Amino acid sequence: FCPLEIPERLSLPEITGVDVMYRGHTVRIIVAYHPNHVFKQERLVQTLEYLLSTQKHCIILGDFNMPHIDWLNLSACDSYCQQFLAFVTKNGLSQHVSSPTRLNPNNILDLCLTNTSIVRDVQVGDLFSDHRIVEVTL
Repeated sequence: FCPLEIPERLSLPEITGVDVMYRGHTVRIIVAYHPNHVFKQERLVQTLEYLLSTQKHCIILGDFNMPHIDWLNLSACDSYCQQFLAFVTKNGLSQHVSSPTRLNPNNILDLCLTNTSIVRDVQVGDLFSDHRIVEVTL
């Protein structure tokens, strides 16, 4: 594996990533945490777009705290979630988590976003802290 270098102008302590070889392909795995859906997301989006600017398979995983996105219909009821959804659609990403990852209220906060069809399956498992575990199979 090869850790990703993020330019200091974009670096956030809540984003990291690696390039790994998998079945003869380089896969970029990016892990992110966004603390609150009303927290400014400009640098988050800029950093993710920088990391996506590659011809590699990319998987973005993390807790994005975007509770007002309806992933089935690709719609959002507040401006913060609409901005994040616009980033997802603009970059041709698919979101693979379909069950709530946070309970009371039930929301899909933990996401698996990809730019290719490399993901075969995503399962939402048992409760781990205040979120459920997300298991991704390539």
